[in-house]
Amino acid sequence: MEHLYSPRKAVKAMTQLLAGDGLLVLYCPLFDDLSKHLLPPFDTVNQEHINYYSHLTLTRLVETEGYREIAYERVESVLPDGSVVYNALAAYRRCAAPRPAGDFEKDEATGRALRDFFKIAEGRNEAKYIEKLCVEKRPVAIWGVGAYLRACWAETMLPRCNIQRIVDGSARKQGTCFRGYEISPPEVLRDFTGVVLVTVMVHTNKIGQSLREMGFRGSALFLSCDPPRLEKFADGKEQRHG
Repeated sequence: MEHLYSPRKAVKAMTQLLAGDGLLVLYCPLFDDLSKHLLPPFDTVNQEHINYYSHLTLTRLVETEGYREIAYERVESVLPDGSVVYNALAAYRRCAAPRPAGDFEKDEATGRALRDFFKIAEGRNEAKYIEKLCVEKRPVAIWGVGAYLRACWAETMLPRCNIQRIVDGSARKQGTCFRGYEISPPEVLRDFTGVVLVTVMVHTNKIGQSLREMGFRGSALFLSCDPPRLEKFADGKEQRHG
């Protein structure tokens, strides 16, 4: 639901596919306590997320299409690196009378959560770390092609950095291109001695382990850590500098 240009049209389309007593089940991220999320801002507010729901706004959307909620669960998901996300899992059934479209209430809780979230996001300031790499003209390799990289590319000085390589662990992405750079497997970093800019949301520990196993001898800047963390590697050993 958070990725759709027209969620109302999507609900109408799903309604046409339902049997008379069928249930509409929706699962999507919650944003009414955004400031409690432990993920970096670019994972939560990015180009892929068009709509931002709370329990209230998700329910109001489907109620105006003639549904009533019959079950709701707030699902807490802990990702492999310890980050926490919250999702709505809700079931709805068709009812006789849809809620009037103009009958709504202001979502004050989500408004407060958004304001608090952006205050926290300002303190992370990934841009200053990328600007330093750009000014120093250090050779940079990027690990991770996804929403985080696209956000950094659009909102920081990253396109002006001395980018030498872009890698991703997904075989599906390898061999394709991002902004004119071919995406390679991580193994090409084995003889790279510059800075690996890690632009992934999760699995940062696994990436660090992969760099150690391949005998990487440069540095890695993990942007998604809070605060972003620089680690230097020598003979496969890791030295953290914060």
